[in-house]
Amino acid sequence: VSKKFFVIAGFPSVIGALDCTFVRIVFPGGEDAERFRCRKNYFALNVQTIVDSDLVIRNVVARWPGSTHDSTIFNNSAACLTLQ
Repeated sequence: VSKKFFVIAGFPSVIGALDCTFVRIVFPGGEDAERFRCRKNYFALNVQTIVDSDLVIRNVVARWPGSTHDSTIFNNSAACLTLQ
């Protein structure tokens, strides 16, 4: 996997590409609803995805409210624990 990433992008020792994206949801209601409002001003989940060099999804974390910072999601993920 890391060899393929190096061929694609010239980055050595890479084992995956990680990013978070907002997935829009309907108004969740309740007293915690505003936690789901993302910085783009709509209600969402902030979903972290890790793909390999073939763009195959290897890990997804889809449980955090839209207002959650990407680093918080990563720092609390199984992927982070695995890499420590």
